[in-house]
Amino acid sequence: MLLRVLAVVSGVPVAATMLANACGGQVAREEGTGKSNAPAPKETADSSTSSGGVFDPTTPPTDPPEPKPAPPADCPKPLREPRAERCLQEKEWSESVCFPLPEDGGSCASRYSESCILWSYSCGLVQGGDSIACTIPATDACCWQVRGDCAVGRPFIVDGHALLAPLALGEQTWTVAELATRLEGLGADLDPAARAAIANVWSHDGLAEHASVASFARFILELLTLGAPAELVASAQRALGEEVAHAERCFSIASIYAGAPRGPGALDTRGALASSLDLAGFAARTAAEGCIAETVAALQLHASADATREPALASLLRMTAEEEAEHALLAWRAVRWAIDLGGAPVREAVGAVFASAATHVGFGPCPDESIDEAVLHAHGILSRRERHDLAVAALASVIAPAGRELLAYAGSPATSSERMAVA
Repeated sequence: MLLRVLAVVSGVPVAATMLANACGGQVAREEGTGKSNAPAPKETADSSTSSGGVFDPTTPPTDPPEPKPAPPADCPKPLREPRAERCLQEKEWSESVCFPLPEDGGSCASRYSESCILWSYSCGLVQGGDSIACTIPATDACCWQVRGDCAVGRPFIVDGHALLAPLALGEQTWTVAELATRLEGLGADLDPAARAAIANVWSHDGLAEHASVASFARFILELLTLGAPAELVASAQRALGEEVAHAERCFSIASIYAGAPRGPGALDTRGALASSLDLAGFAARTAAEGCIAETVAALQLHASADATREPALASLLRMTAEEEAEHALLAWRAVRWAIDLGGAPVREAVGAVFASAATHVGFGPCPDESIDEAVLHAHGILSRRERHDLAVAALASVIAPAGRELLAYAGSPATSSERMAVA
């Protein structure tokens, strides 16, 4: 994946081969297949001063670049068994946070403080929730629904928050009958609890893909507003259509596991289009949502595809992963175009995004950790630990060096055709 991205930012054409990655799956690794008149890569020492603060990838981190702070006093480790139940249909991303029932028989509200509940929210490399939405009715644990940012794939961000449609039970218009036939019997060997947990993960993956449709719709309008080349607009239009197909795949799979149709409700898009649009802001958002979040998502999908033992499911995951990788490369091309056009102010805005890259990485819906990893793998799902390790590796070995080279190359005297080179 790294060399495919470097090809976009430098103009060097490459061809992809598949090699195993550190997370146990396969990611795209490429070999150069041609030469270009684009300038040669700058040395690390030189480019590090022009990268706008991108962290140095020569010493890959083993933990998030911004570690989670210590928990509040008397805050125990939360239960890692997410609840499918919701006490409120949220338009923002939210996750359940659960703790054991108080041993002294006291109330959940008196035992667990708000700061402890918010601290325990986890969805990505930077953790901590924004607010408590409500209390989830439960008799076996203390559970709350917590709002927080979770940039998964290509998120639909409005006013700083990743928005989602509510899950609609019984919604059939986002499922594909042909997929139900291809995947007939999927999960038949699972017990009801495992089927429900896996259906929940696929349902929320579907909501994330559905939100990506809105994100690309806005992206297309922004490209048109800024006078972008036809190639970028056409590629964005194709990507939007593919995101619709991704959402349909996820909801179709979720419906099979759930034994009933699932789909998205109405997505609140109010405020999605700003009254004014500047090139630096556009480039910064595209770097965060596409170059970082979607690159990590593509690598995770490749690993999921290689982990599953269901051939038909693996094929769908691999197809989605390749399309998501192309969407990520589109983001890198768009950011390069913006820097070439806007110069230093745009470069500085993009550099600031890469300097805080970990804040733009979400893991997506994490599975019930009481389910064996081998079972999750068989049904196309990575564990929380695997998602964490893959995201950290992606930041260190793909996003940081590619971001550095993007900021070094963009604005160089390469020809326009080289600038728009596609892997």
